[in-house]
Formats: sequence, C-alpha cells, structure tokens
Amino acid sequence: MSEPILQRQTAPEGAPPPPEPATVAAFDGAQRATWQLVRRVTDQLTVGMSERDVAELAQAEAPSFGFTSWFHRPELRFEGVVGRTQRNGTKHKLSSGSLVEIDLGPANEEAYGDAAVCFRFDGTPPSGQPHADEPGLVTLARDLCRATCGFANRFKSTGELYVFADSWATNHRASLGDDKAVGHVCLPREGLAANAWPMTAHAATLLRRNQIQWFNPRRMFGIFAIRPRIHQEGAGLSFEELIIVNHDRPQLLGRDNWDQIGTW
Repeated sequence: MSEPILQRQTAPEGAPPPPEPATVAAFDGAQRATWQLVRRVTDQLTVGMSERDVAELAQAEAPSFGFTSWFHRPELRFEGVVGRTQRNGTKHKLSSGSLVEIDLGPANEEAYGDAAVCFRFDGTPPSGQPHADEPGLVTLARDLCRATCGFANRFKSTGELYVFADSWATNHRASLGDDKAVGHVCLPREGLAANAWPMTAHAATLLRRNQIQWFNPRRMFGIFAIRPRIHQEGAGLSFEELIIVNHDRPQLLGRDNWDQIGTW
C-alpha cells in the first residue's frame, strides 16, 4: 500500500474525522483477503450448484483467509435477477450461460472486506479478467464501477456520487433500477460500532446518513464501499470496490492499481 494512503489528513468542514492509519491498513488487508476469497470461491464453481451452495462454500472457505465473522452474509444472484427476490435460494442453478453475481463481506477482529463480481458462467471457472466475449452488461457494470469510484473526492457529497452513477447509467441506455443507494460508509471498530462487531457496523450502514444515496449531503471523506448495480433489459449486475477518500483523488483499498477494478 502506498505511503500517502496511510497519512492522516485533516477532514473538510462537515465531514467526520478521518480514519487512523492503522484502521486504513486493517481495511486494506481485509479487502485483499476478500479478493483472495472471491478467487477461491469462483475457482470451485461447477454446473448444477445453486446460489445456496455457493454461499455455503464461501462461508466454509472464509476462515482460511483469517476471517472470523461476516459484515454481511454472502449474497448470490444467478440469472441477473432484479427486484427483491429471495437470494441464496435453491431455485436457480449454475448452467453454461448463467449470469452470476457474488457479493462477499467477510470480517475479522479489526475490519472487513466488501467485494462484488459478476460474469457469465461458461461451464468452467471464470478467469476473473475482461474478455471480448463477455456480455455487454458485465462490461457496463465494470465501467460504471470504475467511473463512480474515480468520480469521488473530498470536495463532493455522497449525493453527488449517486447522481453521477445514475446519470452514467442513463447515458448508456440503462438504469440503477430501484436501488436507493450505490454504496455506504465503512465504519471502523470504535464507538458504538465496537459493540457486537461487526453486526452493529453493518446495521449502521442502513441509516440514510451512511448511504451513498440521492439526498445525502455528507462529504466524501473516509472509507466507502462503492457498488452501483446497473440494470438493462430485465437484468442487473454489479462490481464492488472499497475506496478511501482523503486526498483530492480517491484511492483503492485492497488493490495495486485502478486497472484491477472489475477483476479478481
């Protein structure tokens, strides 16, 4: 991780206090381990597995990467399902051509990761890299995540980030569907969030002030999970990344460079 990420910054007026360098390092490490977990899970995908099967696989593999609990349980969606249908069910099963969306949020005693990937399953484990034959919606989801992460800076509000993502989707003949937010603040294990960790931290992300949603005037300063879910022609997909905003430009956590967004 580059040195500037670890330097403590002065928060702009109206923003919460900046995270301590140790907190940033903990989230960076947890996010890197989360990407390793994503790779472990996708490497074991086979035809016939259900959403529940993949969720249980992720839960079984998580301790191998130092995780002891979950910021949020694994969320699986096959077939690009939109709306508020049940997740992690047994109805949808992997077959060649299935659209797959995996969102993992494992936690350790200090921090948590939050990463989402999407791809078309062609009967063998995915490469985790962009390719010419991937569905257009996967490409749009990756490009939207990259654009939204890059738009953030400490001078913008979280509401502006939502408006940007919504406009980007519209300009590409798509939408954000009925999603009320495109991400959330990542709270460290301190204060009230230290109680019943990490469940309290997750519950706090449901509060409007901690969500990246339309009417939130909160300044972009601190650690954020960015997950704009793009919808087009009855299907929805997303990628998710963690960023830290403590300079004029955002920086990725758990990554070495911006080209890795949308890969694993």
